[in-house]
Amino acid sequence: MKGQIATDEEIKIVLEKKLQKKVHISTIYRMLERQQSRKIKRRPAHPKASVEVQIEFKKTLPSR
Repeated sequence: MKGQIATDEEIKIVLEKKLQKKVHISTIYRMLERQQSRKIKRRPAHPKASVEVQIEFKKTLPSR
């Protein structure tokens, strides 16, 4: 996964397949900390968010 952003769950799945046993998520966090990596998560979306409304809102914004 070089040069890509991976989630903790994706790393966990790959590591479990490689080791052929279950791995606790805290193991992944400790491993990332040792490698001086940081945890990046996508910003959560509101369940009632509407893509159409967001697009219309962006059209009304003044250009930079």
